[in-house]
Amino acid sequence: MNLSEEILFMSLPENLKCIPNVYKEMFKGFDLLRDDIEFDLSTENVYDQPLFCNPNVLFDGKTVIWYDFINAGIVQVKDICYEVIEVFLPEMAIVEMIQNVTNHCDINSIVKRYNTLKVVLPKEWTEIIHKNIHRRNVSRSININVIFKDKLSEFSMCSTKELYLLLTSKLCQHPICYKKWTEVFEIEENDLCKVWKNVNFYWKPSILMDLDFKIAHYCIFTNSKLMTMKLINYNVCDVCEKEVENITHLFLLCSELVEFHLFMQQKLSVLFDNVDSDKIDNLVYEEVFMFGLFGSIKGVNVSFVNFMLSVARYCIFRRRNLLKNLNSNVDLIRLFKYTVKHYITYLYEYLCDARCMRNVFEKHFLKNNILVQETEGVITFNF
Repeated sequence: MNLSEEILFMSLPENLKCIPNVYKEMFKGFDLLRDDIEFDLSTENVYDQPLFCNPNVLFDGKTVIWYDFINAGIVQVKDICYEVIEVFLPEMAIVEMIQNVTNHCDINSIVKRYNTLKVVLPKEWTEIIHKNIHRRNVSRSININVIFKDKLSEFSMCSTKELYLLLTSKLCQHPICYKKWTEVFEIEENDLCKVWKNVNFYWKPSILMDLDFKIAHYCIFTNSKLMTMKLINYNVCDVCEKEVENITHLFLLCSELVEFHLFMQQKLSVLFDNVDSDKIDNLVYEEVFMFGLFGSIKGVNVSFVNFMLSVARYCIFRRRNLLKNLNSNVDLIRLFKYTVKHYITYLYEYLCDARCMRNVFEKHFLKNNILVQETEGVITFNF
């Protein structure tokens, strides 16, 4: 098909080999945005519409592509219309056009497909064809409007960022973990989307980040999941040896975690003490423990709270794995204190001494923090 800008009206087939890959990607991206694009069609635009690979011309729910029509030069609406009167060409005119380039052709098939083509054309186009002739000498342009955030904007006025966000919204799917976690907690999906900032906190060790990523994705291999996968023949918790081990039991509901959670609640209450904020009153401990704090709270070092909770989750998971794999138990509170001290001491030496980034350490670990303080160049822990 010999087309120029009219290709914008088309949905190109995947196996098209006659154009470079870079243009294929561009047209594929444009095609993904098609549901949010409106064409302001003039009479000339309607006559210039491609007949084939056009998402507006569908037969049995699919675009059509007939090579005998294409080889005969019948590729646009104007090719099946008269130039001087407002009507479609007769059937035999189409047959003759195809016979001029094809030695053997099925006349009945051509007539049947031509009549089908006229039927599947959008009603608005047919009405325009019956009212207005195609004026070849009239200058034309393709006016494109984009629906972005429920507003109609000219395509040429949209920024690259806006189009990129619109495209990624079509390509990306929300992970299933949002649905899973909203079934566990009374938490909005919009709030859950903020968890990734906590997961990817820059100064957090990779081992903590890896576990938080799995928790956020609801993909911890608990005994319940392992049994479903037929990798083990039991689903009972290895720590309490009483109840089924799912993700909430592992981190929150296990009877062997009662003392540890009381300890963590006490530390949080110390950090939240004397903070005058409605946000504190609306916090649910279980949600905060699993996901951390979202946003900022005046008077609270949110970075440290989230770091501390990340260490707490890691210690619970590590204690469970020690029991599961080595049958060795540890004091969870003692493990937590040691791990927090270990990582913060390392970060203190790295940021303050090695990298001269004291302001970063103070912001994320010392400010508004009664549990970790610096005295004469020495870090002290009030655990």
